[in-house]
Amino acid sequence: LIGLLLAAWAALIVPVAQTLGLSIRAGVWLTVGATSLWFAKVPHLVQLLYWASGALTYEPGYAAFLVAVGALIAFGPRTAWLAGALGGCAAILAVGSNETVALLLLSAMLLGTLVLVRRRSPMWPLLAGVFLITLAATAFSASAPGNWVRSENFSDDSFRLLRTATFA
Repeated sequence: LIGLLLAAWAALIVPVAQTLGLSIRAGVWLTVGATSLWFAKVPHLVQLLYWASGALTYEPGYAAFLVAVGALIAFGPRTAWLAGALGGCAAILAVGSNETVALLLLSAMLLGTLVLVRRRSPMWPLLAGVFLITLAATAFSASAPGNWVRSENFSDDSFRLLRTATFA
């Protein structure tokens, strides 16, 4: 499990380090340092497994979020269809990972769309399309049977699904 955690962190930290102009070796050392700090802050050995599973649960969603946003930023009008396809697929994966990433991605796509509309950018329909894909994926994910089962824990029947999302 620790090896998976190191691999996941290295897969995120090393490319960021390279983007900042650092070497792969520096990225690996940053990964080792982050892991060491993480181990130093674990309050109890049993929580080590809980924290590791949480890290592995959230990191792929945030990675997919970055791919979705990055695709929409990196591609220009000539390759808008590629940006839309890549951004839409990554958005679906990100939204499916957890509610926190879904809320973050919905907010980012809506804000980005509003900014592009205000600037009269020709790319706003693309971003609006990916926002709609994200919204549909969020609605699909929120309506999953497991969310309704989890919402049974709340005594008040009004806004059960909303309370489930905020509980998560």
